[in-house]
Amino acid sequence: MDAAVYADGPLRGLWSAGRSLLKASFDELLPPTCLTCDQRTTQAGCFCSQCWKEIDFTPACVCQQCSCPMPASSVPKSPTPYPIQCLQCLLKPPPFAETVAPFLYNQRIAKAILALKYGDQPPLATQFAEHMARRITATAAVPPSEIDALVAVPLHWRRLLGRKYNQSAEIARSLAARLDIPFAPKGLTRTRATQVHRRMSATRRYQNLRGAFHCAVPPGKTVALIDDVMTSGATLQTCARALRKAGVQRVVVWVVARVGI
Repeated sequence: MDAAVYADGPLRGLWSAGRSLLKASFDELLPPTCLTCDQRTTQAGCFCSQCWKEIDFTPACVCQQCSCPMPASSVPKSPTPYPIQCLQCLLKPPPFAETVAPFLYNQRIAKAILALKYGDQPPLATQFAEHMARRITATAAVPPSEIDALVAVPLHWRRLLGRKYNQSAEIARSLAARLDIPFAPKGLTRTRATQVHRRMSATRRYQNLRGAFHCAVPPGKTVALIDDVMTSGATLQTCARALRKAGVQRVVVWVVARVGI
């Protein structure tokens, strides 16, 4: 337990000063560096100014349902009650109402996500959650006030043991605190192990995930499904279908980055 819990008055100030001195000494010995290069930064878990210039934010014109970037010409000149949709979502609507992603997936953001996922750096979840919260608050068609719970894409227990934590759950937990929405850590569970999707076709990914998730969210709720990256959308669609099948009324997807199509 944090010793500051027991410190009052002057003791609390002494504890705070000691902690600051310890952090300054540590930073002097091992100065924080950029997530994707060796440039020094003012704090750990962030990008230097040069790398920030190479990070791509999602454009204003995206498909509302999958967040795929779209040409500006596809946006109606006058307001319309219908959402902007890409051809794929128009022909085969996904089981979620919308997707919000602050970043486009490129080499810089990929390195940071991999550091969170495999590099034992859970504090990075806080950095991502801050950017997600800003984008969600500013652009989400389904506002945070209408979300009943956050649910993270789950890991199988064997994979969780290897990674120590679920990166999507860490993002969801931090995001829940910022948006004042309950986080349901057991709202969605993975009932069986699945193969890694790298180099799999979209069809093969759907086959790999079939029947792999179980929902424990009460029926009638509106849920935000949290993950780090949306690629083909196979994992998120399978999770959303499991939620909808269990009676969840509406699902939205919030991710850190979207792979451009």
